[in-house]
Amino acid sequence: MNKKIKVSINDYWDYFWQQFNSEYYECSQGYADYDECYKRTKILVDSQIEC
Repeated sequence: MNKKIKVSINDYWDYFWQQFNSEYYECSQGYADYDECYKRTKILVDSQIEC
């Protein structure tokens, strides 16, 4: 079972935007993909850490 890492809200969002930026850079077709990329990143980050 995966143990989530508990972090502060600031650390959570710092990590989120780091992940988002790298993911968005990889998959970006312009702003049309923004929402999908955001959702994917949120699911990924939420599976790893919590605040």
